[in-house]
Amino acid sequence: MATQLTFKGDGVESPTGGVTVPWLMKAFRMGRATVERKLAGVEPIGYGKHRTPLYDLPEAASYLVKPKGDLLKLLKEMKPEDMPERLREAYWGAKLKQQRWEEKAGHLWTTSSVMDVFSNVLTEIRIRLQLVPDAVERDAGLDMKQIIAVRATIDGIQDEIHKAIQAIAEGGETLSQLGRDRLEVGEEELAEDEAAPRPARNHDDIL
Repeated sequence: MATQLTFKGDGVESPTGGVTVPWLMKAFRMGRATVERKLAGVEPIGYGKHRTPLYDLPEAASYLVKPKGDLLKLLKEMKPEDMPERLREAYWGAKLKQQRWEEKAGHLWTTSSVMDVFSNVLTEIRIRLQLVPDAVERDAGLDMKQIIAVRATIDGIQDEIHKAIQAIAEGGETLSQLGRDRLEVGEEELAEDEAAPRPARNHDDIL
């Protein structure tokens, strides 16, 4: 008769409070040596009686059970918060290296660098706009009334640009690397949902 597995007793503190090696041996039908070998390097989340290590059940299961299906697809779709601690550290380490490479290659700019370039561009636009009335007066031979009208138009354009920039600064925002990653994952999941076959409808619905 098979041994009944329970979340009560010496083998487990609670479903979320950690499980012992003996409990995992029963749950996954493995010997002690196998369980301890696969959990080598996994940090216990606490200790029970007699300083018995307690492991997080979902994290321990990820080391003890070989995933079914396409492992590469599973890892690709896995979110950082769903990964075991060691994989999560490796993931963020790789992301940091990627950001450093993109920054050195000129593909990723810091916020301060973007603002410096943007400020220089706006300064150049402002200077060019201020030169327009003088150029028009010199090349088109406009009278003073017309020149004043041109200057007023240029001033209005500069005011509109200034207000638009203020609105962007107050209400606009850009996504961080983490935000872009999550957006890409969400778009991929949405595309998969749209590509999935729809359930057949009842003939009454069609008719």
